[in-house]
Amino acid sequence: MKDYLNYGSLSRARDMMLPGWGWEYSYVEALCDKYAGKIENSVPEPIVSCKLEGARPFKEKRDWLVERLSHRDLPHLNWLFLSFNLQRDSSREVAQLAYDTLSQEGFINRDRASLFDGLYAEKYGFEFLSTLHWQREHNRAKKRIIDEPYNPVFLKKLMQPELEDVFEDGRRIIRSKNRPSEAEVLKYAERLLAAVPYDPESLRLYVQAKLLDDPTVDYFDLDPYRINRIVYSNHEAKELFSFAFELAGLYDAMAQIERGEWTEEDAKYFEGGDLETDVICPFVRTLRLHDQVCSAGRFTSCDVAPQVDQIFSVIEKEATKRGICFKERTLPAESLVFEEAKIPRTAIDKEDFR
Repeated sequence: MKDYLNYGSLSRARDMMLPGWGWEYSYVEALCDKYAGKIENSVPEPIVSCKLEGARPFKEKRDWLVERLSHRDLPHLNWLFLSFNLQRDSSREVAQLAYDTLSQEGFINRDRASLFDGLYAEKYGFEFLSTLHWQREHNRAKKRIIDEPYNPVFLKKLMQPELEDVFEDGRRIIRSKNRPSEAEVLKYAERLLAAVPYDPESLRLYVQAKLLDDPTVDYFDLDPYRINRIVYSNHEAKELFSFAFELAGLYDAMAQIERGEWTEEDAKYFEGGDLETDVICPFVRTLRLHDQVCSAGRFTSCDVAPQVDQIFSVIEKEATKRGICFKERTLPAESLVFEEAKIPRTAIDKEDFR
């Protein structure tokens, strides 16, 4: 840090000094005292600013932090003041400060803008700000993607439409505009997958984009991406449930195909798969893994709604009725864990996005 000293590097070093990792606030003070004053073209009152931002995780400094920020003499830290003062019973004065801060040109904090809308916009008659911040995020992504073509934050943002507020009969309606084409979304998804290939969300977004862009793709050709979502999440309950739920919907569709209820043209979408080996047995395997993970503790997606549980039971009973999936039904769950599947690397020419 002494060779490339700037407020960003100082902030990153400081923000690693967390009480949960054994640090005390005195170390934050010492770091700020040593380096903050040496930074050229820094924030106003850099030493004080450094200490205030570094005080956030330390409960014993909370009263001092809130009291010092209440002086309002450090406008660049108004966002920090807001993080402690956006409450349902806050005064109009606080709401005005929040509005002034959030509406500043170039300021982006969509979470705080959404909170502001819910707490103050209608209550005190302010303009809504969350859509404005969504659009600011979008504009920033469009501008900076040229120089940061593999930035996951920007890629995910550009896969989504822009938004605008429309008021009809006194009601606020949020509408999308300038929605990217399916081909554009796929290009962004491919680049995202190249940038973060081990991220379950990037795999999910790629599969979603691929299916929307190419109606001729065989659904089951994309199974390796679905499997790796589970593997890279370390068999997280959320990913296991998501795959099981997807397979349950697929079971319903393919059961209808098996009964001859779909046209031959529509059924082509799934012609590369078999109801038993590609749907029912993977479902049983995934659900058993989900139950095993959830038996070890309370995790997201462990509480299955009764209606969904009923659908899952139908498929489990069908496996027993058909006398299939013996391995998936009887082996210990730890023997059923998924292994990483091979998928082709995405080769993207970044010039396509310039």
